[in-house]
Amino acid sequence: MSLLELEAVTAGYQGGAVLHDVDLTAEPGKITAVVGHNGAGKSTLMQVIAGLLPAEGTVRWDSRVVTGWPVHRRARAGIGYVPQGRRVFGTVTVAEHIAISRRRGSEWTPDRIWEMFPRLAQRRRSRGAQLSGGEQQMLAVARALLTGPRVLLLDEPTEGLAPVVVQQIQETVSRLARSGMAIVLAAPQPRWPIAVADKLCVLDNGRVTHVFDGEDVRSDGSAVYAALALDSSGVAVHPASADESA
Repeated sequence: MSLLELEAVTAGYQGGAVLHDVDLTAEPGKITAVVGHNGAGKSTLMQVIAGLLPAEGTVRWDSRVVTGWPVHRRARAGIGYVPQGRRVFGTVTVAEHIAISRRRGSEWTPDRIWEMFPRLAQRRRSRGAQLSGGEQQMLAVARALLTGPRVLLLDEPTEGLAPVVVQQIQETVSRLARSGMAIVLAAPQPRWPIAVADKLCVLDNGRVTHVFDGEDVRSDGSAVYAALALDSSGVAVHPASADESA
C-alpha cells in the first residue's frame, strides 16, 4: 500500500502552471526517484508534497487527504523535507542544529545521528558556514531525520558534491529505505538514481512522461537516458537539423 499518493496534481507560481496532472506514489521501504532536466518541475513537486506550495488535485498521505494541510502539520504527520541547496544556518553549530531540530517523541536521537554521520560527530562544534558542501548535506539530512519522518523528500541531495560524497549519500539513502522509510528523491541526472531507486519517474515540462521499474533499468539504463534525451555520459542529445538529416 502506498504511503504517499499524488493524483492529477497541478501547481505553479503567480497563475502559471509548472506541474500538470502529476500522478506519483511512494511506498514504505522503497525509493522513488524523480529525474528531469533543470526547470522540469522537480523542486515544485517537492514543495507541493511538503506543503510549501498550494496545488490542485489530490495529495494523500497515509490514507488521508492532506491537500490543504500547511507545512508544519505535514511535518508532524511524518513528511520530512531536505530542500535543494541544503540551507543550513551559517552561524549555528552542528550540535545546535541537532538540538533545535529534534521533535519530541522522535525515535531519532542525537546519538543515533552521530552514529549514522560520524563526520558530523567530529564536527559538532563547527558552525554551518565552516562545513564542506558534503558535511552541510549530511547536516541537512540529519535535521530532517530528527523530525521523525516516515517519508523523506530529498531535492537534488548530491548537487555540487564530490563523487566520494555522492557515494556516501547514496549509501545513506539506501540504508534509510531498508529501515522502512519511504524515500522520494529528485535529481537532474539519472546515474545514481538508477543505482538505488525502486521506481524512476521522468518529469518533463511538468508532466510525468515515463515510469520505469528500478530492477528493469539497473543493468541497462539506456531507456531512462533516452527518455531524458541524454547520451550515456549524461550529455544532452540534440536532434539533427533538417539540413543535416536531408
